[in-house]
Amino acid sequence: MPPAFSRRPRVLFRFGPFSIDPVAKVLLRDGRPVQLRRKAVETLLVLVENSGRVVPKAELMAAVWPDRVVEEANLVQNIAVVRRALGVEQGQPGHIETYPGRGYRLVGPVEAVEEEPGLEAPAAAPRPASLRRLAWALPALALTLAALWLARSWWSAIGLQEFRRVPVTRLAGKEFHPALSPDGSAVAFVWEQEPDQPAQVWLIRSTETTPRRVSRTPNRHISPAWSPDGQALAFLRLTDTGGEVVITSLSGGVERSLGGGLPTRFGLAHRHLDWSPDGQRLAVDDSPSPGEPLGIFLVLLATGERQRLTRVEPPYIGDVDPRFSPDGRRLAFIRVFHRARQELFVVSANGGPARQLTFDGRQISGHDWTPDGKWLVFGSDRDGSFKLWRLRPDSPRPAETVAFAGIYADYPIQISIGRASEALVYSVLPQDLNIWRLDLGRARQGRADWTRVIASPVMDASPQYSP
Repeated sequence: MPPAFSRRPRVLFRFGPFSIDPVAKVLLRDGRPVQLRRKAVETLLVLVENSGRVVPKAELMAAVWPDRVVEEANLVQNIAVVRRALGVEQGQPGHIETYPGRGYRLVGPVEAVEEEPGLEAPAAAPRPASLRRLAWALPALALTLAALWLARSWWSAIGLQEFRRVPVTRLAGKEFHPALSPDGSAVAFVWEQEPDQPAQVWLIRSTETTPRRVSRTPNRHISPAWSPDGQALAFLRLTDTGGEVVITSLSGGVERSLGGGLPTRFGLAHRHLDWSPDGQRLAVDDSPSPGEPLGIFLVLLATGERQRLTRVEPPYIGDVDPRFSPDGRRLAFIRVFHRARQELFVVSANGGPARQLTFDGRQISGHDWTPDGKWLVFGSDRDGSFKLWRLRPDSPRPAETVAFAGIYADYPIQISIGRASEALVYSVLPQDLNIWRLDLGRARQGRADWTRVIASPVMDASPQYSP
């Protein structure tokens, strides 16, 4: 659990209509966040902190990439990205001047100001048990899981002022579908180590340095969900002919299957399974046949019996990402109208009509309940870029209660909140270029096989052969 929290002022650098938070690495325009990748913000921050002087290129690159050797082209690209984001005319505060052969200078004035105090752990207090770095890399994209350890007031306050964020995973391959244990001490997730290897369910605890595999067969596995006591995991196992819900004890023992279903989820990135707080039921999205839209089903653990809870008609894709409320009386879910439009709904766990909560007509990438059941946190591009938002599902007009959650991340998806902890885990989808090699001799013979030679959780670019 996080330590006691105290109030401390937060220092921001302001120039023109912009301000930059040097701790959160966030750029704001008139108080609203500007979508910028972290390295671009860090480049701007170096210039802001050295406003009025020309910062040499070597100094900039050493500050932004302290542990890597990069080419000047990376810096030039970052400067161009920052300039586009600022859109400042020459001579105005925030304009970046180029000094050929030397470096760059930010036009001031820049002032350091203190904002209203936020919530921050005392300097002498120990950090909460943080999950060790684990990440995943695709040939062109990467998914990184990051845990957020939050003050208790985050769940009830209007907006988050300060939070503590630590990375959870940085492994080669794809990592997705994170699920935080009820006490916040462990994360189950899906890891696809290589493109030709089926994804498996893995687990890492705060006391461990490496993850351990939970699923036991060579089939594809997705969407782990914790039992309320944290002693077991449920997940979906998909084969060429069908799918099944599987439960396995984390202390060993035989796996238990709770029946079959579809062999696919049509490439949807959402999670598909949840465990009820009383431990008696699972909620899963599924369909009797590939031609029917997905619906939410309840599965009784005692008998394996299924009860259909929601239904939509074609041509909609269907209902996914079921989430039990903390009291177990309701389920929130995402209705996928099509790939570019999803909305949040809530329905009684006993059945009945579903209530629509959002009307944005945009994408929703994931969601979960806060432990007190008063808020739903969801990822959406409702203002044009993906952020984490919150709303009150019990409000007479839930859509009017939507507010920015105060958590900045690139494309946050697949959200999971600990039932009895002040922690949230989510996955992000940043850009991650890798280096590939093509054997031109084999390509001339019609065997154009690309081989990945450099893969890391960060961006690898501009390869050059030595003479």
